[in-house]
Amino acid sequence: MSYTIDQVEAIAARLRGLPEKPTEQKLTKQDAVKVLRKEIEALQKRGYSLDEISAHMKDGGLAISTATLKSYMQRAKERRKAPKAQPQQTKVEEQSRIAEERAIERPMFSSLGRIQE
Repeated sequence: MSYTIDQVEAIAARLRGLPEKPTEQKLTKQDAVKVLRKEIEALQKRGYSLDEISAHMKDGGLAISTATLKSYMQRAKERRKAPKAQPQQTKVEEQSRIAEERAIERPMFSSLGRIQE
């Protein structure tokens, strides 16, 4: 079967006119707790227990046990408080740094007994 240019152009126009298709990003329970962390902490400050909060979350469609919620909240807090890891120097970089410091501390002597600059 063959198609006319007008038919192909009409199809192209129709395809261009389609709206953006919404994408659903799937989250794990742990990721969901990370997203909800501030709300959960706010509820705790207002006197709600994790048991009550997990029950409300279940009512909202996120079935999570109190123990799991507690664990995920602790992990989120630990990651938030963890200091940024400092990049470690390689052994060669460290030896180079030490050699430079030693060179600055004491001048080098030539074989003739004079100080080299």
